[in-house]
Amino acid sequence: MADRRRRWVAKLAVKAQQDFPDGAKRTENRHNNSLTDRMLTGGCVMKWKRGWMTMLGFGMLMMLPLQVLAQSGLGPVTRVRPIELIVQSAGANPTEFETAQMIAAEWRKLGLEVTVNGMDWARIGEKVFQQYDYDAAVVRYSGRAERIDPYHFIYQILHSKGRSNEVGYRSAEYDKYADLQNELTDVQKRQVAVFRAQEISAREQPLTPIVNRNQIHVYNHQTFEGYQVFTGEGLNVFWNYMGLRPKTARKTVRMAYAQDNETLNPTNMFQFRDFQVAQLIYDRLVRIDLAGVPQEWAAESIKVVNPTTYRVKLRSGMTFHDGKPVTAEDVKFSVELFREIKGSRLWGLAQPAQELRVLDGLTVEFLLKEPFAPFVANTLGQLFILPKHIWSKIPLKDVPSYADPKPIGSGPFKVEYWQRDRELKLARHDNHFSKPAVDGIIRVVFPTVDGIVGALERGEVDFTGWWLEPAEAARLRAVAHLKAIEVPNHGFLAVDYNNRRDPFKHAAFRRALAYAVPKQRILDLLLEKHGSLAFSTVGPENKFWHNPNLEKVNYDLGKARQILLDAGFRFDGSGRLHVPKQ
Repeated sequence: MADRRRRWVAKLAVKAQQDFPDGAKRTENRHNNSLTDRMLTGGCVMKWKRGWMTMLGFGMLMMLPLQVLAQSGLGPVTRVRPIELIVQSAGANPTEFETAQMIAAEWRKLGLEVTVNGMDWARIGEKVFQQYDYDAAVVRYSGRAERIDPYHFIYQILHSKGRSNEVGYRSAEYDKYADLQNELTDVQKRQVAVFRAQEISAREQPLTPIVNRNQIHVYNHQTFEGYQVFTGEGLNVFWNYMGLRPKTARKTVRMAYAQDNETLNPTNMFQFRDFQVAQLIYDRLVRIDLAGVPQEWAAESIKVVNPTTYRVKLRSGMTFHDGKPVTAEDVKFSVELFREIKGSRLWGLAQPAQELRVLDGLTVEFLLKEPFAPFVANTLGQLFILPKHIWSKIPLKDVPSYADPKPIGSGPFKVEYWQRDRELKLARHDNHFSKPAVDGIIRVVFPTVDGIVGALERGEVDFTGWWLEPAEAARLRAVAHLKAIEVPNHGFLAVDYNNRRDPFKHAAFRRALAYAVPKQRILDLLLEKHGSLAFSTVGPENKFWHNPNLEKVNYDLGKARQILLDAGFRFDGSGRLHVPKQ
């Protein structure tokens, strides 16, 4: 008897779908809850159109196996929930906003309900980088000089313990090779591990690289000379500020940016623009030169005693902006402080140093837990030297929130004033061992890119550190006192997926979304071909470390649909996507 009832109910449900494929949707719209939900919780189903199905008892439904209901289209194969794709607002970054719109349009073709939410970058920083409160986001991974070494783009952003793993990716297989490339000091063997890690991330798509977007910056060639650029940073590179020389009586350079700094506290920085300023205020032991090679900076010499011991001797005569000498004690204190601030982006770079020993006033020895291949380029090349006589007086719990309006460092520039959302002025540190030629830098904040373009045309600023669109650059090239420069980028624009959440925790779902990202159209239509397609977290501009033989996950909507079907996702009569059967 029970078997006959099951067969009868299954046949009835199939006939209902055949006769009225959108019946469930109409019922849902009228009653604001799905047919399946009412079948499983409401006790009965009220009659459908034509009156042939009037009442179905809850008790009979309870006898129907869930898999039979699923096969009939009326079971617990539920729709994939709505997805929010966040991005910078159209006013702040029209190209990235339109990128998100194009992606959302293609994802909707996969039966998804997608909403694009534009917001300011500060809010994106909170939601994506700090709170992890997002579904998917279009974000930019900056290609700074120190990121020529693959440590950041291989370990930090995708290793399960990486400090910049905002996507929440977890893979033992990936971690194995990300760890290995940290340990191998032989560069050829390290390259093999880096290549393998790229293959895994290309396969699993914890995030989807879209394009390596060229940077277009504009400068006034009549007021200053000696402009320097670097891949991923353009005119923002440290060496540009060090090499600028005035051509007129005005010796303070004015640069334009579309966002103000969030903080000048180096222990609590998350934004690229904050690090751009901090690198001018604070010295590092090592700087990455314009060829991408680590060079001694505050360090006079670095001796590798053995694979886990580095002896660093400071330059003599260095002083902080308040006149106090820079000593080995300051270096030791700084590394140990960063090692304690777990919320800091620099926390992970301090961890390899298990112990620091001060040998004399200018010499400190780093004892590592184990060999760490990126130690010179990343630990010594990124950690700032802080004045112990100031920071040691601040309780550890208060260090991240410490807001000194005129921070003291030992770098080539010092803070003269900061008027929030207006301008920040840095003055030259005359006692620096590499004194700049300019008297200072004024970083002028503009609420819109149009404001930057107008200021460049009128000669109110000397250059921009903000990315310009091709059309804006073409307009400015026609101005006699301006020149535009285009710089390849080893950073990339990407779609971040929150791997902690359903359905993004499923690699097949991420791969399907990746195949629905129209990379070529974004490059051609929005960027006017100023860049290249991206398939890896290590860009092709970074030639030695980039794996050219990866799976090229490019736009193919048919393949995206097949990936979903193969993984158990299903499309209903209206084309909406449903999650796999449990």
